[in-house]
Amino acid sequence: MWQRRKSGFTPVKPVLPLLGAQNQPTTEQLKLELQTQDFQREMLYGLTTQQLIDIGSISELPLKPSSLQNFIIPFLDRDNWWDGNATNFSGYRIGKLKPGNWSATNEHVWDILKPCLIIASRMLSLPQMDMFVGISISLHTIADENIRLSTRSSMVTGDR
Repeated sequence: MWQRRKSGFTPVKPVLPLLGAQNQPTTEQLKLELQTQDFQREMLYGLTTQQLIDIGSISELPLKPSSLQNFIIPFLDRDNWWDGNATNFSGYRIGKLKPGNWSATNEHVWDILKPCLIIASRMLSLPQMDMFVGISISLHTIADENIRLSTRSSMVTGDR
């Protein structure tokens, strides 16, 4: 199915045999289309990518540029990302897209990451997120306290 060097989610345009046409689809091409559509139906809850485009769930219209103006929280700031330097690792090459490696120090990569990090920062800054962060901290505190208490009781009783 992956011989076309496309994603399995690439829309499949129907290839229909035309009377008298020179370039008729081969049996292999038709079989590949059916396999791709079957894969898409399995992964996309019974629909193909083309069907999702047809009903407007996936748009091929040009998108407006991002207008996000909020900041990136310090935890996700550029300085906290791996810089691409390591003694035994040369990094992941971007390939034909742009020169360099996939690291936040690469301007091309940062231009891709930045809108995602702005959205993540906005989500993590919502008042509703305090509840989840508070629960997480509480659970860690309870777990740490339980470990501390069980260690102390095993020392007192001599259990190991």
